Amino acid sequence: MSRPGYQRAAVAGALVLSLAACGGGAAPTPALTPVPTAATTPAPTTAPTPADVATEFLARLQAARTGVLVISGSVSVGTEEVPISGTITISGQDSQSVITLETPGASQVQESLRIGTQQWSRAAGGPWVLNPTPNDRTKSLSAFLQTLTALEDRGVTAKDGRQLHRLVPPASVTISPEALGFTSPGVQDAKVAMEFWAEEDGTPAAWSFDVAWKEASGDTTVAARLVMDFDLGGLGKPSTVAAPADAWERFVSARFGYSMAHPPGWTVDEVDGADSYLADGTPYVTVSPSSMPGYSLERYVEELIALYQEQVGAKPETNEEIVFGDLPARFITYHFTNDEGVAVYMAEALTMRGETGWDIYLVEQAGSEADDTPVLAAMLSTLTFTK
Repeated sequence: MSRPGYQRAAVAGALVLSLAACGGGAAPTPALTPVPTAATTPAPTTAPTPADVATEFLARLQAARTGVLVISGSVSVGTEEVPISGTITISGQDSQSVITLETPGASQVQESLRIGTQQWSRAAGGPWVLNPTPNDRTKSLSAFLQTLTALEDRGVTAKDGRQLHRLVPPASVTISPEALGFTSPGVQDAKVAMEFWAEEDGTPAAWSFDVAWKEASGDTTVAARLVMDFDLGGLGKPSTVAAPADAWERFVSARFGYSMAHPPGWTVDEVDGADSYLADGTPYVTVSPSSMPGYSLERYVEELIALYQEQVGAKPETNEEIVFGDLPARFITYHFTNDEGVAVYMAEALTMRGETGWDIYLVEQAGSEADDTPVLAAMLSTLTFTK
């Protein structure tokens, strides 16, 4: 069995995704072509009027409706720093982003779509998942942009090999961390700085962000920072954004404090002590949290393995270290024969969160492993804890 693809995505990856989810954007307005008029007397020669770079830049940015913006930068949490790259496609109020985090060992790709009032996301090429609570457009970058009435021109500075005007908002203008998606409970004291960059004639060149915050890690916090540029050179390019086909649906459990997506058409039965995900009315995947004070993940795994061997005579065929819901976990598979003489395949993911042990598993007739395992892996990749 190949290792399921649910590596932990860095916190800032999700934050970057929200930047594109707000919709809207900026594209340069077309320049007017002057029409020559006849004249019998040469016009007096005068020096050209210097362009008001800040005013021209802001007008073009706020008038924008289409474009493809290239993203570059890095995110650091503690002493670890990883590069970020990607694109944001803007089509009116619709948008799509593709963000790659170059984490050690493997790249992580996260995508987001916003069309009208609907929003979807997916990770590592997995299923598109419909977000039941889309980002509030009134707390977005595009909404903030429309409130700007002026920018201050701080002069020409070298940036990325070009001489550009550095433009900053007035000191009285601030942007909330929520506009950049900093809404996670683990994010503390986020501070946002931004600046814009323009050509001599006001053509938009770049939009830069520098965000510092403290990231909760167990009982401590670590310093984190996101430095990122939007290359505005792609503004005005024709672009379209389409809704995904067969998007998955997200189930949110208020009683257990988690959410997880499932294929379209499935239902969830909230039974005593567990959530049962049903395909065509038949239980397929079960989420079973249990209070286990004093347990470690290792103890939890060892005792479950011993229990299965005692009850059904099954020993693990695979026992892999994974991550889901941002927690270290184990993915274990078994084959055994049940009391009815049927050959059975079982796959489960186990983790500890605080004093709660989480067991997410499926039990199916043997022979369908090639279909069952990817579904469970994809579901696990969408799991998040909500409290």
